[in-house]
Amino acid sequence: MGALGERMVEAGQIEWAAELRPRFQSDREWARLLHDIAYAHARAGRIGEAHAITAQIEDPEYRAGVTLGIASILARAGRTGEALAIAAQIRREGRLEERHLAYLAVVTVAAGKPSEGLEIARGLTSPGQISRVYLAIGSRQASRGQLRDALDTAEHLTVPLHRALLMSDIALAEARAGNHDAALHRALMIERADQRVEAIAKIALLLMEKHEED
Repeated sequence: MGALGERMVEAGQIEWAAELRPRFQSDREWARLLHDIAYAHARAGRIGEAHAITAQIEDPEYRAGVTLGIASILARAGRTGEALAIAAQIRREGRLEERHLAYLAVVTVAAGKPSEGLEIARGLTSPGQISRVYLAIGSRQASRGQLRDALDTAEHLTVPLHRALLMSDIALAEARAGNHDAALHRALMIERADQRVEAIAKIALLLMEKHEED
């Protein structure tokens, strides 16, 4: 289905969509095609066309999900202002779930806009979803070598798995920076056994690769 939507967009045959409608046996299948066409438009930067296609989806929940997907594409492209406006609109209509809002916040952080990601996260009430956003911020800080900031961010994590994942990221960042003893010490302090073992294994692999290079 996705390939069909892509081909229609590439061929400039969007107007054919209405003619295809009778061939679909279910509203869900039809909505899926519109979803694919809308995303293809959004990825190509044609946001107006993407919204026009999305408006044809009758199911309000499915339509909200597609609209959020368009917002995520905008966030990844650095167009966070537009993404925030879309999220605000969906929220006003009461069709945006907490997990969807958290997802948009995480995508915004990954796009290099942590402040905007936190702004989106202000509408969250679930501790788990808030923790998810802070994990994204902390992981980005660790990957950029901002270890003190990452450790401060870790204080906001309320989900044990999230804390373990961030500590693993920080330990690996320390190992990459040459602070091998500190990295191993931090990895050994990870409370979750599965994440502790995985972090130690990653550090060991990094040391082996460095030794082979030397």
